[in-house]
Formats: sequence, C-alpha cells, structure tokens
Amino acid sequence: MSKRLLPSLPVKFLLDEANALILDELDAANWGEIDVPKPLLELVPYYVFQYDSYSEVEEEGTKIRNVDVSVQGVSSVNAVSNALDDVVAELCPPELIRGEFTDPKDVSVNVKEPRFSLEEAKSSSQIKIAAHEKVPRSNVHILGMRLVYIPFWEYGIELEVDNRIRIRVNAVTGEFEGEESGIPYQGKTKTELVKETLSDLQHPSGWADYIVHFGRDLVSLFRLDKEHPNRGVMVVILLIIAFFLLVLGFVKFP
Repeated sequence: MSKRLLPSLPVKFLLDEANALILDELDAANWGEIDVPKPLLELVPYYVFQYDSYSEVEEEGTKIRNVDVSVQGVSSVNAVSNALDDVVAELCPPELIRGEFTDPKDVSVNVKEPRFSLEEAKSSSQIKIAAHEKVPRSNVHILGMRLVYIPFWEYGIELEVDNRIRIRVNAVTGEFEGEESGIPYQGKTKTELVKETLSDLQHPSGWADYIVHFGRDLVSLFRLDKEHPNRGVMVVILLIIAFFLLVLGFVKFP
C-alpha cells in the first residue's frame, strides 16, 4: 500500500461495507441481480473553515449601528464544484486530519485537483454565507481555512442497457453523497404484475390483502398530479379484479 502526502481523512467505511450497502440499496429498489463492479476511491478536495457573521441594527434617532445577532459556525466548500457542505466540515476537526493518505490495497485511487485557490475559496464562501445569513458580505469573516481531501467510494453501475448511474459513498461516514443513493425504483413488469394478481385471486385469502392494498393505492392512482410507478398496469389489474367480482356474482349489471 502506497502513501500520499495529502492532508486528508482516513477511510473508515471499508470496501466490503460499501459493497454491502450498494447491494442492499439495489435489492430495496427491486433491481434483483445486478453486477456491482469494483469501485474507484476518489479523494475530493474541500476547503474547511470556521466563520463569524453578524447583523446590525441602528439605534433610533442616531446613526450608530450595533451588533444585533451574531452567528459562529463551521463549513466547507468543495474545491471542484464550489458548493458549500456543512456535513464535510463536521468531519474535519484539526485533530482528525492526517498529513498523509494510505491507499487501500487493490483499489484504484483518483486524486481530484482543486479548481480554485484558497483565496478564491475564501471570497466565494464569504459571499455564499452572507447570502445565507442575509447580511452584508463585510459582516462575514472566514477563519482558519485549510485544504482537506475526503475519500469517496465511486460506483458506476449499469442497471440496464443505456441506463448507467453513478453512486458515491462517503468513505468516512458510510453515507451517500446527497443523503440518498440515487438508485431509481424498478417497478415490476406488466406481465409479472398481472400473473401475480391472477395467482393471488384464485385463493380467498388473497382477496383481503388486495382489498386493503388497492383501497389504499387508489387515492394516489387517480391523482394525476402525483407520480405513480405503474399507473397503466394498475388500471389493468383493477379491471381484472372487477371481472373476477362479476364472474363470482359480487357485482351485477343493472
């Protein structure tokens, strides 16, 4: 295992754990057996810093301005995308930052280069925080900014032909970048749903389940402003149920 002289955080969420997380997410999204290739470990640069900001209020009848509300906090800015990220900042107290990074065994490592300098990052962060806190830029002070590399597991997964997605997992926390995996839900095919319906409706015990299930689902099914993963198929299934009710005599035409 080689070492790189980079201010960085170590990998705490290991490769096996990341693989298990991805497989669980794919299974939960109903994708079944999907080939999950070995991920790349990417070191992403962030500028981590503390900041102070304050708003002012003018004394009545004077031009004297006093501090009204002051805010202190920590944040970071992605040195590639220029996006603020408070989560990464919480991971980086000075005592946890190491001066070198040890490459995991048998894993390809890609080091992303910063797209802008520390001074540019300070200026950009000052503007962004001022906008967030709704104060003038001059009322925001950036303190102790430093560059830190954060490791991410990056997966390129082909769900189906022409449907390839990228998934990034923070290799320190084990959380998905952006809080969610981004794996779309794979609904069952029309054939699968119709076969299941016909099979279940052959047994009396299946009717109770379908009455409860479809009664709950009808609300979202017929709301056109809400997305439904199998709207067309559900209508077909409802027609099948109506046919069964007609045949069994539960429903009669006038």
